[in-house]
Amino acid sequence: MPLKKVLICLTLGLVPVASLADECEFIRQALASLPPAGGQVLIPTGVYTCDSPIILDHSHTSLKGVGSVRLKLADRANAPLIIMGQVQTPPTPTTDIEVANLFLDGNKDQQQFECWSGDCTNDGKTTIRNNGISVRGLSDGHVADVSIDGARSGGIVSEHSCYRLKVERLTSMHNYFDGLAGYETYQSLYSDLLLAENQAAGISLDGQFNSNKFANVRILRNKNVGIFMRESNHNLFVNLDIEDSGSHGIFLAQSEAPNSCPENNIFQNLEVDRSRGAGFRLNDVCRGNRISGPAKFNANQNGCLSLKKGANLQIDQPDQIVCTDSLH
Repeated sequence: MPLKKVLICLTLGLVPVASLADECEFIRQALASLPPAGGQVLIPTGVYTCDSPIILDHSHTSLKGVGSVRLKLADRANAPLIIMGQVQTPPTPTTDIEVANLFLDGNKDQQQFECWSGDCTNDGKTTIRNNGISVRGLSDGHVADVSIDGARSGGIVSEHSCYRLKVERLTSMHNYFDGLAGYETYQSLYSDLLLAENQAAGISLDGQFNSNKFANVRILRNKNVGIFMRESNHNLFVNLDIEDSGSHGIFLAQSEAPNSCPENNIFQNLEVDRSRGAGFRLNDVCRGNRISGPAKFNANQNGCLSLKKGANLQIDQPDQIVCTDSLH
């Protein structure tokens, strides 16, 4: 069934937006007015300050900006900006939710907490981090042409059994932790990403992030590692450019839990330059990970490849590896 389009304008009924206590409330009201079958809400060009999240918790729902749309988290709101999926934990599964053509400003310097309304005590709303976009229990979701800047936790984070997400043309920068993070996420596609100048990793994957694909990704000047992975298996990375990481370019490790090594991940057409650690660090005895096709490592302070004794990193075409550093 095609989505029913609902165009929201600068007035909601006869009430000017300026009279509303929260400049994003008219967006929430438009979403709430959609029929049970779903629909689309279009946000007109403008800058809107939100003092609480915009929540898309019904299947077959789309939220898109028309022209230049900027959503900014209010000072001391201590909340995520957008939630795709249900708020309760664990979330009831949803499907076919879309967010597109938005600039999200997390205003992290004016937030006190990483978690929604609290201190991450794993009780109620505080289980949800203050991300630019939190994706929870969603299948067949879509994020396109979105820029996220300065979230108090991560840029975009998927969790609680997400399937077949499609994230494309995403820019995620200056977040307090990671540009992009994923947990319990499967069979999803991430393409044409720019993840830069985040305080932790460009990409952080942990806890059953399996059978996903990344393509055409630039990871620049993140203060910790470019890519962090634990308990993440059978993922494919194609056309990665990782530059100027504060630690390792790519870091694979296990947690304290048994069987948590990332395994059977493939890195294809890879370039890692000027990391302050190793270009590629395999920190534990993890098996089945591969570099396939050409790879270039340049000026990484701790060498191109750094492997724990007994770890296995398969290189399919050794003659296509260009390494200007020593192999550790």
